[in-house]
Amino acid sequence: MLSGALQDYGEQTQKGFTLGLEYCTDGTMEVAGRPIEVIWEDTTNVPDVARERAIKLLDQDKVDILVGCASSSDAAAFVDIAENWRDVTNGTDGLTFRVPGLISDRTFFYYFALGFLVVMIIVLRRFISSPTGKVIVAIRENEQRAEFLGYRIERYKMIAIYVAGISAGLSGLMFGTFNRFANTELLSIAYSTNALLYTLIGGTGTLYGGILGSWQEYMKNRQEKRKMLEEVETQKVQKAEMHKPLT
Repeated sequence: MLSGALQDYGEQTQKGFTLGLEYCTDGTMEVAGRPIEVIWEDTTNVPDVARERAIKLLDQDKVDILVGCASSSDAAAFVDIAENWRDVTNGTDGLTFRVPGLISDRTFFYYFALGFLVVMIIVLRRFISSPTGKVIVAIRENEQRAEFLGYRIERYKMIAIYVAGISAGLSGLMFGTFNRFANTELLSIAYSTNALLYTLIGGTGTLYGGILGSWQEYMKNRQEKRKMLEEVETQKVQKAEMHKPLT
């Protein structure tokens, strides 16, 4: 998205990505002695164009990693490619996999996931309380003031993105382990919006907002399922009454 209505967003994403690579490689733009070559393609925010550019990058340029802007035409194109790349993703049918015997026990996995949640909360709380975390909070509250104090805003934003990405990746690992199944529907916008809605419902700006929001949504779904089961039972009783022989 380097042109059109979202040009500014695309350019900022480009700068942030480049800054992140420079930060991770200490300015060398190399990994294990191999130089990193970045190829930019303008999708013009059109899914069909994004799909063509993505296929070109994979087939002609032979890129090792394909990255697109989230919630954009790039993401939509990537979903389409993943669904048709059945040799790797198996499309909408998805992939099933086994987990170690101990984790396959649902009771054990429940306590394992609970422990994982507690550890993640402790780690993220420590991160927020650290000097770096306090700067990120200051940027959230007043970006201009933080920049005036001499902090490199882009650098701290990238750190926040890395921490959020690692946390989301570990959570996705737990999600996949629990379901033992993954398909391309996990790349759809529905899963992204669900996480956003949980946070909004529980409260933004806190570590516990997503937990409270997901718990409320869980209780709501549980009540709906219970109501549905009650309706099914009522219908069964009514049908039984209708078929009773007259005396």
